[in-house]
Amino acid sequence: MLNPELNLKQARDFYAQHQAISIPNILEDSFAKAIYTALTELDWVLEINDYGPSPRLRIPVKTLRNPDAPLLNVLDEIPNNINRDKLFYIRFNVDGTAFENAVLVMFADFLNSDDFIVPMRSILGYDTISHCWIEATCYQSCCFLGGHSDDHNPANRVAFVFNLTPHWQMDWGGLLMLKQGSIQPNIVPPLWNSLAMFTVPRDHWVTTVSPAAKGERYSLTGWLRDGPVVDYSTGEGS
Repeated sequence: MLNPELNLKQARDFYAQHQAISIPNILEDSFAKAIYTALTELDWVLEINDYGPSPRLRIPVKTLRNPDAPLLNVLDEIPNNINRDKLFYIRFNVDGTAFENAVLVMFADFLNSDDFIVPMRSILGYDTISHCWIEATCYQSCCFLGGHSDDHNPANRVAFVFNLTPHWQMDWGGLLMLKQGSIQPNIVPPLWNSLAMFTVPRDHWVTTVSPAAKGERYSLTGWLRDGPVVDYSTGEGS
């Protein structure tokens, strides 16, 4: 599944210097296209959350009264405790434990196999990495992800994003921003079939997708973790 031309030494040297990397053409192209097709066919769940203690709002898209309306309209339609002044994210999500499509199940299994874990240990310099936690995400008009550092789980070592949108323009937004101390943040665009990774903790966010965007931004994202593999179907460890 990984592109056989992946240069592990080059990637390892770059990551050691920057503690972040975006690797182009990470998967064999035919397999990346199959994953993209599978993502477009998922039964997505709309997620809205704030920075407070309120539980995140999760609504299956197929139950929305008007899925083409601005996403914040949902907050007017159903009971919730979301603080609109302190929104953390609006996006579409499917947890990896809910994958039913054979291609996505196979890919999730691959990410937790030695065929993926071993080369990632080599690139990242973490010999203790043992498994991945994964989810599918979709960003469309008005979706965004606010600033955070991914340190909510002590097992998180490296965050990753497989970008699986065939065509995306920079001016559509949806850009991963990695904080660089007091200087300008690094901009990581969602280039087709690329793998972005960065060491946790690190402040980052995804910019708001413009209403002018002509399409959806698809990705498979999560964390490379160490320690024992956890049954995330219980909701623990996400």
